[in-house]
Amino acid sequence: MLWNKKEKNKPKNISLKLYSFNEEIIFNGLLTNFPIKEELILEKTIEHFEDYDPCFFHRSVVSRWMYFEIEEYLNKIDEENKSEIKWQELPENIKKILLSDKVINRVIVEKI
Repeated sequence: MLWNKKEKNKPKNISLKLYSFNEEIIFNGLLTNFPIKEELILEKTIEHFEDYDPCFFHRSVVSRWMYFEIEEYLNKIDEENKSEIKWQELPENIKKILLSDKVINRVIVEKI
């Protein structure tokens, strides 16, 4: 598994590679280094905290929740022994977080 229940509060080191249809690498790095779009962070801080001008704490909490949301999904994928996921196979909530300005074709996941 990508993370165990003892350390639920801490995201694990999971590496992601996001590829475009022409095999250009869109992102290559740790999940927790993935740049979540500002609009999504704002949307989530308003939704959860009614904070229209979020402080660092609220930003970090919602970012962490989104990383955990991705990580939870990746655990299910890991249990199926998959390391590559096609964009169209991803659930909508995960796509929304990973959405890029470029069209993503596939995601490669690696435990570090």
